[in-house]
Amino acid sequence: QQQQQQQEGPAAVLLQSVDAFDSSRPFAAAAAASILGSNSSSSVPQGPGFSLLDLDARWSGPDAVQGLRNRFVTGDWDAAAARAKALPGEDSEDDEPAEEGDVFGDFEDVEAGLTFTADDAITAAAQKAIKDATAEELRAKKLAKRAAWDAGYAHGGGAAAAAAAAAVDRGVDPAAAAGGSDDEDGEDAAEAAAAGRPQNPNRRAEAEGESFYDAQKREMAARAAATAAALSQLDPETRLALAGLGVGTYVRIRLTGVPCELVTHWDPHRPLLVGGLGQGEQRMGVMRLRFKRHRWYPKTLKARDPLVLSVGWRRFQTIPVYALEDHNRRLRALKYTPQHCHCLAAVYGPLAPPNTGVVAIQASAAGPTPPASWRIAATAVVLEQEAELRIVKKLKLVGTPLKVAKHSAFVGGLFTSQLEASRFEGAAVQTVSGIRGTVKKALRAGGRGLGFWG
Repeated sequence: QQQQQQQEGPAAVLLQSVDAFDSSRPFAAAAAASILGSNSSSSVPQGPGFSLLDLDARWSGPDAVQGLRNRFVTGDWDAAAARAKALPGEDSEDDEPAEEGDVFGDFEDVEAGLTFTADDAITAAAQKAIKDATAEELRAKKLAKRAAWDAGYAHGGGAAAAAAAAAVDRGVDPAAAAGGSDDEDGEDAAEAAAAGRPQNPNRRAEAEGESFYDAQKREMAARAAATAAALSQLDPETRLALAGLGVGTYVRIRLTGVPCELVTHWDPHRPLLVGGLGQGEQRMGVMRLRFKRHRWYPKTLKARDPLVLSVGWRRFQTIPVYALEDHNRRLRALKYTPQHCHCLAAVYGPLAPPNTGVVAIQASAAGPTPPASWRIAATAVVLEQEAELRIVKKLKLVGTPLKVAKHSAFVGGLFTSQLEASRFEGAAVQTVSGIRGTVKKALRAGGRGLGFWG
């Protein structure tokens, strides 16, 4: 192969690359010979009806190099596509496969005695008309499918759009298909009502391809519109009593119990912030807080020491009870707050909604004569309001066993009264030596409050 390339010269090497793209071997070879300026023109094969002088005159023009460049990948692809369409007997990439050429090949009309070939102008025109009609039909179908998809998506979301596109593929009108599903839903609802079964309110939304979120939004909007229409028919006094003041309404407020300096030193350039309490914030009760001593507070907080809490618009003094929650959900009372972790605090005061921030200050620091340096004692957040908390405390009591049976004992001196003993009925008891038991009941009234466990 190397010897053959040396004999044919560089023009034949270029010819091998050109031959992979086009069958115009004589033209490309002559062009390669003229461009490279080689003396190997005698080895260039000549086509029928052409001479080297004609080829030299044809490829000596200024556009010869550009025309040859379009034969390669780096050339103009549009020009190559136009040249491929102009060549007879060759199809472009967008045409149908080559197997369809057998269908429109040579055929003979036996009755008329005529023979039609694939190169006939009438046959070519018929093939072009069939291809154009098929392409137009596909284009119209795609446009109809796109229009049905857009209409279905605007009406009921993605599911309705997919159903409309599927109806177009089946050749069914999307509106008729949607109407048929509505009729079926109506028949199902009538059958459910006749059978006494409860109807599913989301059945129609699912049939229309509407999501649950969109259905809930539509129902809320319908209820709001019905409420607004009902309130608009009432007189202003009744509407104000039922719905209250609307957003953006100008009101006049009368303030009582304020100092006179508020009026004498009033500056209209400084706005006055007015706040109010919600309906649920005017009740009193026990709140459960997640409590933590502030890291900059130097002392440890003790249980039942009064604190001043700032909760929302409220500022009140209360006595907290601290506790920790065990793994069995039991709340164990604490005498002091933990050093670097949270604990639970039960406080009584005006109720605040959950997740409300709380700032605690010691009552001595919040008094009329605060110390020279004071700090925030603790921070907390409301976890629960109207909490029913059962906080247990571990007691160390000393009693004297008066009578010991096999699995029971009568112990005196643990409690001071029968009422106090009855409060601890069912409590677990453990001695220093490790004997465990349970407080059953107080034996008799008027005694020393005997305890009994077994």
